Amino acid sequence: MEMKMRSEEEVNEAEKRAFDIAWWKHDGMIIEKSGYSGNSDARARIEREIGMEDLEETLSDFGYGMIMGRLETMRWVQGFNWGFLDT
Repeated sequence: MEMKMRSEEEVNEAEKRAFDIAWWKHDGMIIEKSGYSGNSDARARIEREIGMEDLEETLSDFGYGMIMGRLETMRWVQGFNWGFLDT
């Protein structure tokens, strides 16, 4: 099987998607724990662009771990150090 390296644009798009999903999850956790209303405009944009089905995958611990692993990997490919997970 021949594999082709992803383009820089594809990597950047994947990182942005993973970031948005992780941010959506983090914002939801803040809302749940503190009652803070969160950033409803940003949440609505992410829900519209990504879709609730994909976002709901992050509700389990496994799904959340997967998206954080993707985010870390995409950032490593972009040149960041391992472990850079700032959202």
